[in-house]
Order: sequence, then C-alpha cells, then structure tokens
Amino acid sequence: MSANTLPRGYQLDEYEIETVLGTGGFGITYQAHDSRLGTWVAIKEYFPQDLAGRNEAMTTIPYPGPATQHFEWGRQQFLKEARVLARFKHNNIVRVLRFLELNGTAYMIMEYEKGLGLLDYMRKNGQPDERTLLRIFVPILNGLQAVHRAGLLHLDIKPDNIYLRDEGAPMLIGFGSARNVALAGEAGERVALTPAYAALEQFKDPGKQGPWTDLYAIGASLYHCVSGSAPVDALARYEANRQGKLDPLTPATRLGKAGYSTY
Repeated sequence: MSANTLPRGYQLDEYEIETVLGTGGFGITYQAHDSRLGTWVAIKEYFPQDLAGRNEAMTTIPYPGPATQHFEWGRQQFLKEARVLARFKHNNIVRVLRFLELNGTAYMIMEYEKGLGLLDYMRKNGQPDERTLLRIFVPILNGLQAVHRAGLLHLDIKPDNIYLRDEGAPMLIGFGSARNVALAGEAGERVALTPAYAALEQFKDPGKQGPWTDLYAIGASLYHCVSGSAPVDALARYEANRQGKLDPLTPATRLGKAGYSTY
C-alpha cells in the first residue's frame, strides 16, 4: 500500500477501510466495510497527487501557491459529481449512496460490486470480439441515454470509465467532468479531459458541446477495443486536416482483427 493511501483498518466515519481498489492522478478508490449496516461499499477519495500530500493525521494538505486553488476547484467538481450521480437509479450507471467531507478532502460512498474496468479487461483477455462489444456498449448507451435525458453530459467516457461487473450489466463511471447541457463549454470553464477520447469541441476554444460529444467518446472507446490502442486525438487530426496533410488516424477497419461487422 502506498504511503499516500489510507491504511487498512482506518475508520472513516462508520466505514472501515479494507483495501485499495485503484489509484489515479486525482483519486484513490477503496473497498470498505459499513460497520452499521454490515455491508461492503466502495469509497472514492479526492486525492490529486500533484496538488496535495497527506500528514501523519491522514489530513490532506494542498501544496502552497496555485496548487491550493486548483485543489479546491477539483474538490468542488468532485462533490458535483457525487450530487449528479445521486440523482440516478439506473442499472448501467454507478450508484452513489452519499458523500463525506473529512480530512481536508471529500469522499464518495458508492455501492460495491466486484468487477474490473474495460481497459483492465482487455489487458487480461485481449481485444473483445463483436458479441462481447455489443454486450458491453449497448447497455452503456442505454445508461448514457438516461444521462442525456436528464440534461447532463458525461464528457469523459473512455475504457477506464466503463466498469464490467462480474455478474450483471456493465456500468458507466467517472462522472467527474459531468456538466449540464446548457452550461457545457461555457467560456472560462476548466474541464479535465482525456485527449484520445475527447471530441474537438472539448479542446482549446471549445465549440458547442452536446450528446454528440459523448458519442464521439463512445466511438473512440470502440476504436480502442477493435484496434488495441487509443486513437489519435481529435485536435491532432484537425491540425493535420487544416495543414492539408493526411489524417493521422489509421481506420479501425485496417487495424481490427477479422470478425467485426463493417456496418
């Protein structure tokens, strides 16, 4: 376990930390036991490693200077994500039970379900065949439709944010960049993105974002599944086109193994 993670047995309100499920640049996810209900939960902690550290009392301390402002902005976005997800009861969207503000940071308490992310699935099993892709992406699109009908955009769909339960349907996670459709792309708004899966309108001087922005990310994620690697980002493709150069993206039909439909 990293020195930056909460130790096993640490008591976070009524939740006792059991183990670390995953770490990323902006957060740590734990499996924990709810001592009141006797159930397991997943807890996502806001912990941007480039912006903050942890003292002996397990309190998160932002680094001085601009990092403090960036840390607080990210913490507010994290809490917005929790509030967005708490509105949904959909089998293909991660379920948030509550959130906590403790230790100088924030925690999202979620239902715990055994499984793994799509990217980890591919590392373990190789590229999915067409039947598997349909079994994954059709339910994810159903969940995304519910998000869009609620007037929200996900804005960070990628294989890492598609979770495959051991038993049951896949679900969409990672709503940290979720936005109201009416406000998406608002001038001066800072939005984290993953370049390989982000539509052109999400980059510098963004254009109008909408459900189509999430659908681009679905397509980019499917490209990764079929080709075995992340696609060239949209901005690089745009710049190549603007300069009269060939599109640097190799079509998935040329990279994918045999067995996928062409329509």
